[in-house]
Amino acid sequence: MGGPSSRISGSAASALKRADASRGATRFGTLQRRLFKKALRRAQLPPQRFHDLRHAAASLLLAPRVNPRVVMEILGHSQISLSLNTYSHVMPELQHDAAKLMNALLTKHEHDASGAV
Repeated sequence: MGGPSSRISGSAASALKRADASRGATRFGTLQRRLFKKALRRAQLPPQRFHDLRHAAASLLLAPRVNPRVVMEILGHSQISLSLNTYSHVMPELQHDAAKLMNALLTKHEHDASGAV
């Protein structure tokens, strides 16, 4: 198997190969951080870690109620409990929705039992 440059393509791979050739063994992580910081500046976004993108993606998927199982698979988590424990803060409205649903079901049941239409 090759080094990191064999697993990436495009300009990042070219830059990595040039860096390796000109300065010896440059760590892929260092180059990745440098390129990521440059992309953030170009997009006029605040500084952040590359890993923060993962958290942002999970939060954005869970907020509109994408099935947590789907989010788990996208993130590559082996257990849904990891996804739910890590990102449960994104879903507080789910408890409110569950309470409203239970209230609607019980209220409907009370109306049905009393004979009301």
